[in-house]
Amino acid sequence: VYGPDRPLHSGHYGNFAPNPIVMLAQLITSMRAEDSIVLIEDFYDSVVPPSEAELAAIAHLPDIDASLREELSIGRQESSNMRYQEAILWPALNLKGIRAGEVGADSRNAIVTHATASFGYRMVPNQTPDLLKRLTEAHLRSQGYHVVYAEPDAQTRRSHPKVARISWTDYGYGAVRTPLDHPASQAVIGLLEQIFGEKPVLIPSSGGSLPIWYFKEALQIPLIMLPIANYDNNQHAENENIRIGNLWDGIEIYAVIIAEFGNRFHP
Repeated sequence: VYGPDRPLHSGHYGNFAPNPIVMLAQLITSMRAEDSIVLIEDFYDSVVPPSEAELAAIAHLPDIDASLREELSIGRQESSNMRYQEAILWPALNLKGIRAGEVGADSRNAIVTHATASFGYRMVPNQTPDLLKRLTEAHLRSQGYHVVYAEPDAQTRRSHPKVARISWTDYGYGAVRTPLDHPASQAVIGLLEQIFGEKPVLIPSSGGSLPIWYFKEALQIPLIMLPIANYDNNQHAENENIRIGNLWDGIEIYAVIIAEFGNRFHP
């Protein structure tokens, strides 16, 4: 979002020239509430709520919320009315970064020229990148923004009270969730019981995408994620890792699945 065309002394121009940092902060809070609810109009219209089977599976999972809060050093969880495993069944708007001005010793009493935010959506089945792009742009316009897709010139900035430039990436894709009671799911569950001699922990959905949506679209077959990574492997962070024991277990699991799945699942 844009303010003046050059940095301005805040003592001389505060309360006169719009501050793009404030504008961006207000725009973000218009899109997402503190409890993680996305406030964009029609955002949830296409979302299919968790099924009874999925909620039943979650009810049988160990309740790890308190231990997760302890480990992550957080005093609350955003979706306070639902457990962790249910919260990730719903779509989310994640703010990945904000860039504007300076802080600390580098800060100065100035109104900056622009402020930038990067965000992403965790989609669920029935949502598409095109849909969310359309809803997002409609929301910005409803907040009074003139939306552009390239750097606006001076005349454009003069002609509109609020100007926002949007730059969409091209790697967005849909979400996939195969029901737990699908025959393919049941075949995998049975094989895992055979390997370990006990019923596996069943999680209806995971936040990662891999991205298997492209395979689903091309092959038109049910897809099941069978992760073997330890939960504390620091995905997308420093020192990403996998425990050796998980690797050995994974080799055994995948070998049995490859050898026996076709004998159990007959589409």
